[in-house]
Amino acid sequence: IKCGQRTVKRAYYTICDSCAESLKVCAKCGEAKEIVIPPPNPREVEEEKLFEENLRGMRERERRTLLRIMQSGDQEKMAKVTEKIKSAATAKDSNAPSSDEDDDDDEEEYDDDNEVEEGNDGSESVDSDEGECREREDKR
Repeated sequence: IKCGQRTVKRAYYTICDSCAESLKVCAKCGEAKEIVIPPPNPREVEEEKLFEENLRGMRERERRTLLRIMQSGDQEKMAKVTEKIKSAATAKDSNAPSSDEDDDDDEEEYDDDNEVEEGNDGSESVDSDEGECREREDKR
């Protein structure tokens, strides 16, 4: 590794992005070349990730159609297909329960009386519910 900093983030790279940019060399091979690949734009990476996620959520037929149209490069057909897919995705989302709904029934309730406490010597002790059991028996 030619760069003394600990900022090299990618495999097989020997120089961090900032040093490679200032030295005008390739961060991978370290040679001065005319074509230096810029680091990926975070916005583009996020869009690509979202596209891949949506692609995985599609039906097989829709996925193959979209990929075939993308390979052909026909922008008009691609716009129509993506519009249909977006409308289908929003229809699916409107039928699905929203994540804002609070389902308290599914959550487990934890009893504070049964906490595990660690002593000074590293041993664990468990509080028992014997007192509560006796109270319940008395109420019956």
